[in-house]
Amino acid sequence: MCISNNMKGIDMKYTAKQLEDDEYPQVKFYAVFTGKKYFIDTVTTSIKDAERMAITMSMRYHYNECTRIHLKAEEDGVDFEGASMGDILC
Repeated sequence: MCISNNMKGIDMKYTAKQLEDDEYPQVKFYAVFTGKKYFIDTVTTSIKDAERMAITMSMRYHYNECTRIHLKAEEDGVDFEGASMGDILC
């Protein structure tokens, strides 16, 4: 199950979800997922920490994609009339 109801309607690359743990049913573990796979280094007992990591990782992913697209467009001769990527995003 996805944890954060606050992020509904936002296209997140990564999401915070609760892990199913049969070995330790008394403890709830959460992690950052992409699809059905999760990042082992994001496992935590804090919902808030998992959400923060998912948001941060999603933001980094989308920033990197913007950078890649902007650089490719410049290589292909697109004239942004002096506007930087930051100018375009703002």
